[in-house]
Amino acid sequence: MLSYKRISLFITVFCFLFAIMMGLYAHWAHFTEDILLEFTSDPEITCNIPDKKVFTYTAQTDSNGNVITATESWDEKPSIPVVTINAEAHGRGWAHILLYGNIDGKSGGDPSNTVDRKLGSWNGLLPFDLSSHNHPISVHFKGVYKDDSKEYKWDGSGSVKLIPYYWHWRMNGIIPGGEWRRAEEEFHKSKDASTGGSWTVKKNITPIHPNATAPSPPQTVSLQNIVYRNGEFRLTWTKSSDDGGSPITDYQYQYCYYNQGYREEGYWTNWTNWKSAGKDMKERVRGPRMNTEYRVRMRAVNSVGESGATLYESVTTN
Repeated sequence: MLSYKRISLFITVFCFLFAIMMGLYAHWAHFTEDILLEFTSDPEITCNIPDKKVFTYTAQTDSNGNVITATESWDEKPSIPVVTINAEAHGRGWAHILLYGNIDGKSGGDPSNTVDRKLGSWNGLLPFDLSSHNHPISVHFKGVYKDDSKEYKWDGSGSVKLIPYYWHWRMNGIIPGGEWRRAEEEFHKSKDASTGGSWTVKKNITPIHPNATAPSPPQTVSLQNIVYRNGEFRLTWTKSSDDGGSPITDYQYQYCYYNQGYREEGYWTNWTNWKSAGKDMKERVRGPRMNTEYRVRMRAVNSVGESGATLYESVTTN
């Protein structure tokens, strides 16, 4: 059994060696301030709307030039524009992010931003985990647009400053301790970025002839069963030969199907209500039943009214 003197000697030697090890570790860790935080990507400022993108806003007018609001529509409506600055850093510390600019003359961002964003992580007081990681850095501001015929522009300027933190050691008696401190200015790293772009909202005005009529129906209608898609079939058609003097705004379809009863004779259901098929000359239709024969017919629509229906075409689904 160890004597009291031997135990005391062991504890003393252990504490002495531990203090030396912590001193050496502290000497190394104090000088990590110059390698703790680096850019792994330059700041990049982008807008979610691609440069030179054109969005078309269409409308129709009557013979007197008055816009018929019921027919106004976007061919492709733009998203709310958002300008973003992105970068990435490796290490631990803080990032100071500034982003400002304007979208169509309206200022955005915050040029007086003074909020630091923490990068990296550590637990407690002692820097037992000095490993560093990649950290995305991002901030953005939003803009607005109007349904109008004009060119919209945006620009953005910003900077990202990386401020390393390091562990400053001190001894509390024989117990090592310390605190995290900002590195000196000479170790701070800054990068700037600026760019801009534009997009266009184009308004098309289509006059309606005063003697306009309803259009003619689609010229042809084709149906094709979709294999392995239960109850679905593909509907395609060719456009009407005559729009009646007013652009066609929609093509519509309806269907009925043969309801085969169990142990009794089947029957054809009533036609469904008319449904929009759009203007892409193709549509996928999901019927309510598998292994069923469907009949489909179509019509065209303009600002005056609807065409007559086409003759029906048939298809049998899986």
